This record gives sequence, structure tokens and C-alpha cells, in this order.
Amino acid sequence: MFKILFAFFLWSTTGPLLRESNLPVSNYIILSSTVGLTILVLFYFKRLRIEWQRLEWKLLIALSVASGINIVSSFIAFKLTSIGNVLVPHYLAPVAVAVVSPIILKEKATRNAVEALIIAILGLIFFTRENIQFGGRNDSIGIGLAMISAAAYSVVILISRALARKDNDPIVITFVTSLFLLVLSLPFFEFSAVSTRSFCISSTAGALHLAIAAPLYFQGLKKVQASSAGTIGYMEIIFGIVWGAVLYNETVNMEKIAGVVLILLSGIRLFTSKEEVPISTNIHI
Repeated sequence: MFKILFAFFLWSTTGPLLRESNLPVSNYIILSSTVGLTILVLFYFKRLRIEWQRLEWKLLIALSVASGINIVSSFIAFKLTSIGNVLVPHYLAPVAVAVVSPIILKEKATRNAVEALIIAILGLIFFTRENIQFGGRNDSIGIGLAMISAAAYSVVILISRALARKDNDPIVITFVTSLFLLVLSLPFFEFSAVSTRSFCISSTAGALHLAIAAPLYFQGLKKVQASSAGTIGYMEIIFGIVWGAVLYNETVNMEKIAGVVLILLSGIRLFTSKEEVPISTNIHI
């Protein structure tokens, strides 16, 4: 679980790094992915070449598509509507995973995992309640995109867990999914927006998020059920609050503090439980 938690900690720096880079989203994705992929090739070329032939390509392609939909739809949703309108639908994804994983992955969530998920959802409601708003057309479109992002995120969690259980190499999984997102973003690249500073910042993101965090996440999924992995993702909200308060003096009111406390309690509940992970690879996906 700690590998997954650390991966989410690294991914939580996406907001600050994207903001500081002052790049369009497409440029940020392309530059960070290029650097991250280059690092993976330099350090793991032989491993990539050997493991390439052992991949579950149907699942991997589905994962790449779902990851692309998740990232693009959530980014657009954040531009159209409030944070609360995006986060609440998006982070309902672990609920869907908890419901579906017993059927698809034959993984029944433990009692502790269910309790942790419920507590995390309550924390999310406290955190986002003041930011939830329903108004014009942009809100409706934004919420719709957030729901699409949530559905795609659920698929990402389920397929990632399935690939991990089938012992697919995490480095190769990271490489293929990142390459797909890079190719998807290439048509939208803006050369004039790139500067030395923005390149250095996006390069840092590529190293942290792609070369380090993603492989750790897939490694962690070998021993953590899909429902638990989804719940751990709520911790990213806490990391985001800390970055906002420390770097940008963003206000943290009592409702957000209450949400943070509940999410922390959810994490403690999850990390102190003893989860039995099925060894069987009889996966219907």
C-alpha cells in the first residue's frame, strides 16, 4: 500500500508543476511524457525489449484509451466548472470499483476497505461542499465530463489491477500508456509556448510522475486489491491541500479541515487492516 500512497504523493505535485510551467495542457503532457519515456528507455531498454512480447495487448490498449479519456475529460471539466463539481463525480470511481471488482476480478472488498471507502467519501463531501454549484451550461457540461472521467478512472483501476495480477511488467505498462497519451497530444503542441523554464519544470514532472510514480503504482497493485487502491487515491486530495496552502497561501477553512481529518481516518483504517489478496488469475476482463 505504501508504494501506491507514495505514487499518489508524487502525482499530487501535478497541479503546482502545471501552474508553474505556465504551459498549455497539451504541451505539458508532451514535454513531461517525452522526458519520462526517455528516462525509462535509458534505464530499462533491455527490460523493455524482453518484456514487450509478454504483454496483454488487448488489456493494455484498453488501459491506454481509458487513461487518455480520464486525463483529457478531467482537465477540460476543471476549466468549465467548479472544483467540487469535478471532484465529487470523479472520486465516486472507487465506489464503482468496489461494486464491480467482485464480479470482474473476483475480489470481494474486506469490511475494513468498505468502511475506509465510506469515511473517505464523507471526507470528500466536507471538502468540496462549498465548491459544489449548479448553474449554467458550462456546469452541466463540466459535470458530465467529470462523470466520464470517473467512469474512465474506474476502468483504469480495474485494468491496472488485472494487468498487475497477470504479472505484466510495470515499466512496460507505464511506457506504453504514456506513449499513447503523448501521441494523442501531439496535434495540439504549441511551439511558441515553450521556454527553458517551462521545459525544466515539465521535465521534472516527467521524471517524478512517469519514471518513478507510475511504476511504483503498478508494483503496488500486485499486492493491493482494486477497491483499496481506489480508496488510497483520496489521500491525493490532502496532499493537494498542503501544496496549495504552502505554495500559494490558499485558504483552508474548517470544512476542508473536517474533510482532511475524515480522509486521514479512512487511510489509517485501510493501512491498519490486513488485506488478503487473491492469488488466482481467473479474471473476467
